[in-house]
Amino acid sequence: MTPLELLTLRQPSLYEAGQIVTLKQPTASVKDVGASIATALSQPLDFPPFQAAMVDDDRIALAVDSAIPNLSAVIVGAVDFLLANQAKLDNISVILSPCSDETLQAVRDNLPPHLHQKLPIFVHNPAEQNDLGYLAASSEEALPIYVNRRLLDADVVLPITLYHCEQTIDYFGTAGIFPLFADAEVMRRCSTLSNLGSPVQRQKRCRDAEEAAWLLGTHCIVKVVPSGNGNIQKIVAGTPDAIETTLRHDSALALEITLDQFADTAIAEIDGEANEQTWPNVARALHAARAAIRNNGTIVLRTKIQQTPGVSLRRLTSLDSPEKIEKHLSKESGPDTLTASLLSEYLQRARIFMQAKLPQDAVEDLGVGFVADEHQIEKLLGPSGRCIWLPSAQHYLVQCDAPEPQAK
Repeated sequence: MTPLELLTLRQPSLYEAGQIVTLKQPTASVKDVGASIATALSQPLDFPPFQAAMVDDDRIALAVDSAIPNLSAVIVGAVDFLLANQAKLDNISVILSPCSDETLQAVRDNLPPHLHQKLPIFVHNPAEQNDLGYLAASSEEALPIYVNRRLLDADVVLPITLYHCEQTIDYFGTAGIFPLFADAEVMRRCSTLSNLGSPVQRQKRCRDAEEAAWLLGTHCIVKVVPSGNGNIQKIVAGTPDAIETTLRHDSALALEITLDQFADTAIAEIDGEANEQTWPNVARALHAARAAIRNNGTIVLRTKIQQTPGVSLRRLTSLDSPEKIEKHLSKESGPDTLTASLLSEYLQRARIFMQAKLPQDAVEDLGVGFVADEHQIEKLLGPSGRCIWLPSAQHYLVQCDAPEPQAK
């Protein structure tokens, strides 16, 4: 039973009054991930069939976003396509973006017999100098660009990344491999509100990311479009520009949601398996929820996250001012840094609660209220006020056409 059904059963009057609104309707999901990847790579947008880009004995590196839904099936589908087109298993490697040991083990455990214990799978570590190699200097600021060494050593690099809307809080270009596979310094420049800076600054970061992808030779990429609940809506391959143009004008995707009025409460749910229950996805869900509520409204984050808060989130336990906390965060590059930056900012103008697979005190130490179940969430809704429920919140961009909300 979905959270919406649970809330409907307990407080039907709220739905009858139009006070609880769901922003997302179910979308169709890919049934055969392997077949969808094979079709996409055989018929890329504005690019020859991918098999034509390979020659015998090419070393092929798959740069895979570890937050992709149905992660194991995506990896297996891509590898099987390469093997069916004369690639040798000994020449294929998979590099996952930073993820937990549990995610890595789950991917390995889910490999079919012909790949089990035979396919090399690595996790990118941006802080490990031995895993990094110098690519070039950025053209605008002449800053050094370091990437995962295995990508540099490969003859062919195929990025497989998650599709994000252009205005997503951590959007860095269509190619999607930066800063996922860059060094800690690049990640630091992309990890807090202050470092992301103005829209102009963000556009520059996107240009740097696209330049790095081009220098790395990633002219054909695979983009995975999520449908929510751990599923995939669409898989496309092609050049970054062709993919961006196609997906931006695909009205069926509906990843951008526009409201005509602000809500008093937003319930933002992170769904999917353990690889999607991450602090970067908490940041995306938090950003979507904040855009939906008035000032001094309420955000409820429904997650199954069990990753212990890192150094950045633990800074929120201090008595420092938000400005001082942000100054410290601007020097960090952890997976939880952007979440900490958003919480520090948003807690000044919103009440925030969180459901998680963490001890209650670990959540409350962040300055966030703890909710254990749907019953407690129901109590937060109150007898009046408008509530927005957003499943798969980590995948959606929310905007409101109404005037800026005023504090009550």
